[in-house]
Amino acid sequence: MWRRVLIGLGVLSISAAHAESAVGRSTTSAHFDVRVTVLPAVKVQSLQQPGDLVVTAEDIQRRYIDVSGAGAPMLTSNSPFGYAVSVWFDERIVSHLVLQIDDSRIAVDASGTTVPVAPPGLQSSPIRMAYRLFLSPTARTGTYSWPVRLAFGLGF
Repeated sequence: MWRRVLIGLGVLSISAAHAESAVGRSTTSAHFDVRVTVLPAVKVQSLQQPGDLVVTAEDIQRRYIDVSGAGAPMLTSNSPFGYAVSVWFDERIVSHLVLQIDDSRIAVDASGTTVPVAPPGLQSSPIRMAYRLFLSPTARTGTYSWPVRLAFGLGF
């Protein structure tokens, strides 16, 4: 997959020179130059979100549901520009949401939105996630399949 960490050898050059000294001895020198480019990458493992969302009468009256401890996927990134998260949600249940990833709060007003997340530097650790799901006017009490989908990629 092209988003994995790729190591490309940019330039490999070898040059040699041969010369004879004044006393008749020959000398040889060589130059070896290697340049390596590591492309930025983001990888997420074990992204497990809640299976269901239970909407109660109290949730309908309050118009939102807080969901904490909503997974701790392992994020690996070497991108100096951070990473991006794309968010989709079922608009029959959720009108908009606030996604918290570690210390970043991300307001998402429309399904299909992609937003940048601040650069973490070199990172390979679990990230903490929580949601505040604002219920749509058509939401009713009941148990629903988890209405949010996430995708992670390179930052902007």
